[in-house]
Amino acid sequence: MARFNPFERRPVVAVAVSGGGDSMALCRLADVWARARGGNVVALTVDHGLRADSADEARRVGTWLSSLGIDHEILLWQGIKPRARLQEAARAARYRLMRAWCRDHGCLHLLVAHTRDDQAETVRMRRERDSGPLGLSGMSACIEFDDVRVLRPLLDADRETLRQYLLALEQPWTEDPSNRNGRFARVRARRFLAENPGDSEAAVEEAIRAGVARKALEMETATLIARCCDIRPEGYAFLDAVELSRAGRATGGLLLGRLLSSIGGRRYPPSGIPVGELLDWLLEKSPGDSSRTLGGSRIVRSHGKALICRESRNLPKPVPISTGQEQAWDGRFALRVSNRFADSITPEIVPLGRSGWSEIVAAEPPPASAPDTLSGAACSSGDSRSRGHTGSPVPGISAERGLRGLSGDRANRFYPPQSHRTARVFPCLTCLGYYLLYSVNAGVP
Repeated sequence: MARFNPFERRPVVAVAVSGGGDSMALCRLADVWARARGGNVVALTVDHGLRADSADEARRVGTWLSSLGIDHEILLWQGIKPRARLQEAARAARYRLMRAWCRDHGCLHLLVAHTRDDQAETVRMRRERDSGPLGLSGMSACIEFDDVRVLRPLLDADRETLRQYLLALEQPWTEDPSNRNGRFARVRARRFLAENPGDSEAAVEEAIRAGVARKALEMETATLIARCCDIRPEGYAFLDAVELSRAGRATGGLLLGRLLSSIGGRRYPPSGIPVGELLDWLLEKSPGDSSRTLGGSRIVRSHGKALICRESRNLPKPVPISTGQEQAWDGRFALRVSNRFADSITPEIVPLGRSGWSEIVAAEPPPASAPDTLSGAACSSGDSRSRGHTGSPVPGISAERGLRGLSGDRANRFYPPQSHRTARVFPCLTCLGYYLLYSVNAGVP
């Protein structure tokens, strides 16, 4: 844990505990570490609801840990479960639930029990998918988000050593039957490496070498972002193509891919070949304006600059949002309505569309310094609007009073109207026309 310093004086750490051998060992080790520093551990078990006995298994983990004086929380994955790519969806839901718990309880550290064996399996799977140097670096020991950092302290430990540790403690654990299901890619990789132990060690060494190169590349990319990008909290960015041209191809490609995935609301950036072609197009010296789309983003080039904004296609359908709960929208923004308004508003989130954009421009014209491409990109948004709501924009709502983006760089506040039965509140999340619209039932008689 020393490599993850600093921690607070009396650290509180959350540990993802499924009940399997790896996570039980991590929880016991983390408990010893935290108690020695006057802190404590909270174990988080996600009940995915995918098996009939999953609830009983989660409660059994709680029984084991409560006997040791370790706090335990069960988090439920609710709603419709997808049939395709189930493991990927379950993983995303698991991290979403655990991060939300950490955020709500002010816990800054989430420990997960990936081991050296998991790292080898990850590299094996990524090599089969031809992931390239970044993918072959495997899982990072530390990933920092705006609300919590995810730590993997056991990447140097193997499963067998951890199980011997549990046996010495007389600590039981469970075995997940899905770990024997050959339909899943990780299970197939695990079986292959068990039959070829030399490949397992080689995969780990490959991940270490690739990780060193990845760290250097990411440092170069971070420096380049600071030099040539103007990233706006409303969800779009300006890119200095001249400055970009001075960077290496690998650095420029990584920067561009991550901008596209962030602004397009995608979990992963586009593949390397399309990003490389887009990079070549951005660096061409032909004059005039032109645009392309990739990865859910629209890229508009003009006189050595590029505007990257959300593409108008495939925007989400209207999404209701409950007061007191956080709702992700379009993979780009996290929205929360205060409990103070529980009895007065019924909000939903919709793309604003062309007519809504016209209302925004009329109420708050863009600055004179805005580039000519701004209006063109803005007007490209689809004509999607709030259905069944009327009223006028509420003035005085700016980006500083707007919604907190996934990057966590804006406070999460808004002020509902007091003089209209229904009204539209525009928190100026422009994204060049892709405003978020709160359709608010103000409840005023």
